[in-house]
Amino acid sequence: MDGVLDYLAAVMDNLTAGSGARLMDLLLAAFLIGLIWSTVIADRSGGNGFKFVDILMENGKASKWSVIVVGSWLIHSWALIKWTVTGYVTTPDFVTYGGIWITPLIAKMFAPNGKDPLPPAPKEQKP
Repeated sequence: MDGVLDYLAAVMDNLTAGSGARLMDLLLAAFLIGLIWSTVIADRSGGNGFKFVDILMENGKASKWSVIVVGSWLIHSWALIKWTVTGYVTTPDFVTYGGIWITPLIAKMFAPNGKDPLPPAPKEQKP
């Protein structure tokens, strides 16, 4: 086991920014392929109510807006990860990513769903 760890340490020491980025691209692509493959398998099994294509559809039809949003999120996420690995990422990049993608998701999680979050005020009773 120590030989394997020594080998991995030697490989990591010899990585340059360019080769590290290529390695990251390969690992990220493998992760995405695995994620898509597992989603397709879960989609075909029929054991759950979630269908992957529902992300891209609205009322049973393909939605241009959904495709644009999901595609933009994937491209922006890929770029941020690549910039982080290569060392080109800056603080405004993280702030932009958080502002565009994370803040609306958190806001939607805590939104009251159109319901009044406070209970109605008690009515005064007349004696």
